[in-house]
Amino acid sequence: MTTIYGTWNGGGSYGPSDPVTDLERFECVEDALDAMDNRRDNGYVTPQRFEFVNRTPESTLTPCVDESSSIHLYLAVEEADGELVAPDYPDFVVEFDPADASPRVTPA
Repeated sequence: MTTIYGTWNGGGSYGPSDPVTDLERFECVEDALDAMDNRRDNGYVTPQRFEFVNRTPESTLTPCVDESSSIHLYLAVEEADGELVAPDYPDFVVEFDPADASPRVTPA
């Protein structure tokens, strides 16, 4: 399994992710797709797990996630001041398909 990294934008009710403190680890692309689906569909009642890289992982509710939510995925990250940092541009984007509202992966 290849580890990939991501920064999540929860949609209109959330601020932008920080490329250092909000950087997450996913075991595979399917895990990122599942995270998007769960954060939208179950996040208002079930705490969602965030596997942060540069701070303690946590579980928290994610209410108000909508179809404008996305996860920028990075196949590789950079190191700066002893922490992993997301590059300026993602390799892929997980977003909701406008046709059926299911999460999909597209090249950035």
